[in-house]
Amino acid sequence: MVSLVIYVISFVVIVAIVGTITTVFNRNIKEMNSTSGTSSEYNKFNLYMLNQTQGGYSILKCSNEADTAGYVTFSNGESSNTFVLLENILYFNQIKLCENVKEFRVAKEVAENGNDVLKTYININGKIYTTDYMIE
Repeated sequence: MVSLVIYVISFVVIVAIVGTITTVFNRNIKEMNSTSGTSSEYNKFNLYMLNQTQGGYSILKCSNEADTAGYVTFSNGESSNTFVLLENILYFNQIKLCENVKEFRVAKEVAENGNDVLKTYININGKIYTTDYMIE
Protein backbone atom coordinates (compact mmCIF):
# COMPACT_ATOMS: atom_id res chain seq x y z
CA MET A 1 0.00 0.00 0.00
CA VAL A 2 2.81 2.42 0.87
CA SER A 3 4.58 1.66 -2.41
CA LEU A 4 1.37 2.41 -4.35
CA VAL A 5 1.04 5.82 -2.64
CA ILE A 6 4.69 6.63 -3.41
CA TYR A 7 4.16 5.55 -7.02
CA VAL A 8 1.06 7.77 -7.43
CA ILE A 9 2.77 10.79 -5.84
CA SER A 10 5.87 10.31 -8.02
CA PHE A 11 3.69 10.03 -11.12
CA VAL A 12 1.79 13.23 -10.28
CA VAL A 13 5.07 15.15 -9.68
CA ILE A 14 6.55 13.95 -12.99
CA VAL A 15 3.37 14.86 -14.92
CA ALA A 16 3.36 18.33 -13.31
CA ILE A 17 7.02 18.93 -14.25
CA VAL A 18 6.47 17.81 -17.86
CA GLY A 19 3.31 19.95 -18.12
CA THR A 20 5.12 23.04 -16.81
CA ILE A 21 8.03 22.58 -19.23
CA THR A 22 5.63 22.08 -22.15
CA THR A 23 3.68 25.23 -21.29
CA VAL A 24 6.80 27.39 -20.99
CA PHE A 25 8.21 25.96 -24.23
CA ASN A 26 5.01 26.69 -26.20
CA ARG A 27 4.75 30.23 -24.82
CA ASN A 28 8.36 30.99 -25.80
CA ILE A 29 7.87 29.56 -29.30
CA LYS A 30 4.86 31.86 -29.86
CA GLU A 31 6.82 34.87 -28.63
CA MET A 32 9.80 33.97 -30.82
CA ASN A 33 7.54 33.64 -33.90
CA SER A 34 6.08 37.09 -33.25
CA THR A 35 9.54 38.65 -32.89
CA SER A 36 10.93 37.02 -36.03
CA GLY A 37 7.82 38.06 -37.98
CA THR A 38 8.36 41.69 -36.98
CA SER A 39 12.01 41.54 -38.03
CA SER A 40 11.16 40.03 -41.40
CA GLU A 41 8.56 42.76 -42.01
CA TYR A 42 11.19 45.44 -41.33
CA ASN A 43 13.74 43.66 -43.54
CA LYS A 44 11.30 43.81 -46.48
CA PHE A 45 10.76 47.53 -45.88
CA ASN A 46 14.51 48.11 -45.58
CA LEU A 47 15.28 46.33 -48.87
CA TYR A 48 12.72 48.34 -50.80
CA MET A 49 13.85 51.60 -49.18
CA LEU A 50 17.52 50.88 -49.95
CA ASN A 51 16.61 50.17 -53.56
CA GLN A 52 14.99 53.61 -53.82
CA THR A 53 17.62 55.60 -51.92
CA GLN A 54 20.61 53.96 -53.58
CA GLY A 55 19.10 53.41 -57.04
CA GLY A 56 19.27 56.90 -58.50
CA TYR A 57 15.90 58.09 -57.22
CA SER A 58 15.32 61.46 -55.59
CA ILE A 59 12.67 62.43 -53.06
CA LEU A 60 9.72 64.04 -54.81
CA LYS A 61 7.33 64.44 -51.84
CA CYS A 62 7.62 63.66 -48.16
CA SER A 63 5.33 64.01 -45.13
CA ASN A 64 7.38 65.88 -42.53
CA GLU A 65 4.39 66.49 -40.25
CA ALA A 66 3.96 64.11 -37.32
CA ASP A 67 0.15 64.36 -37.35
CA THR A 68 -0.37 63.19 -40.96
CA ALA A 69 -0.13 59.70 -42.39
CA GLY A 70 3.44 58.90 -43.28
CA TYR A 71 4.37 58.81 -46.93
CA VAL A 72 7.35 59.41 -49.16
CA THR A 73 7.45 59.52 -52.96
CA PHE A 74 10.59 58.89 -55.00
CA SER A 75 11.13 59.77 -58.64
CA ASN A 76 13.83 59.11 -61.21
CA GLY A 77 12.30 61.27 -63.95
CA GLU A 78 10.58 58.37 -65.68
CA SER A 79 8.58 56.84 -62.87
CA SER A 80 7.63 57.49 -59.28
CA ASN A 81 7.26 55.11 -56.33
CA THR A 82 5.49 55.76 -53.05
CA PHE A 83 5.72 54.32 -49.55
CA VAL A 84 2.48 55.06 -47.69
CA LEU A 85 0.85 53.94 -44.44
CA LEU A 86 -2.86 53.14 -44.79
CA GLU A 87 -4.86 51.48 -42.00
CA ASN A 88 -1.85 49.92 -40.22
CA ILE A 89 -0.43 48.51 -43.46
CA LEU A 90 2.65 49.97 -45.15
CA TYR A 91 2.47 49.86 -48.93
CA PHE A 92 5.08 50.35 -51.64
CA ASN A 93 2.88 51.41 -54.56
CA GLN A 94 0.33 48.51 -54.50
CA ILE A 95 2.67 46.01 -52.79
CA LYS A 96 1.87 45.27 -49.15
CA LEU A 97 5.23 45.47 -47.32
CA CYS A 98 4.41 45.47 -43.61
CA GLU A 99 1.35 44.70 -41.50
CA ASN A 100 0.56 45.86 -37.96
CA VAL A 101 2.41 49.15 -38.48
CA LYS A 102 1.34 51.45 -35.70
CA GLU A 103 3.33 54.48 -36.89
CA PHE A 104 5.41 55.46 -39.92
CA ARG A 105 7.17 58.83 -40.10
CA VAL A 106 9.67 60.16 -42.59
CA ALA A 107 11.62 63.40 -42.72
CA LYS A 108 13.92 64.77 -45.37
CA GLU A 109 16.96 66.64 -44.09
CA VAL A 110 20.18 67.96 -45.57
CA ALA A 111 23.45 66.56 -44.20
CA GLU A 112 26.57 68.66 -43.55
CA ASN A 113 28.07 67.51 -46.84
CA GLY A 114 25.01 68.77 -48.76
CA ASN A 115 23.48 65.37 -49.51
CA ASP A 116 19.84 64.63 -48.74
CA VAL A 117 19.14 62.28 -45.84
CA LEU A 118 15.84 60.49 -45.34
CA LYS A 119 15.14 59.73 -41.67
CA THR A 120 12.58 56.98 -41.10
CA TYR A 121 10.73 55.91 -37.96
CA ILE A 122 8.57 52.81 -38.10
CA ASN A 123 6.71 51.04 -35.28
CA ILE A 124 5.80 47.44 -36.15
CA ASN A 125 3.96 45.47 -33.46
CA GLY A 126 5.41 47.72 -30.76
CA LYS A 127 9.01 47.32 -31.98
CA ILE A 128 10.52 50.61 -33.12
CA TYR A 129 13.06 50.94 -35.94
CA THR A 130 14.78 54.19 -36.90
CA THR A 131 17.06 54.41 -39.89
CA ASP A 132 18.79 57.21 -41.80
CA TYR A 133 19.18 56.72 -45.57
CA MET A 134 21.62 58.79 -47.61
CA ILE A 135 20.13 59.67 -51.00
CA GLU A 136 22.66 59.06 -53.76
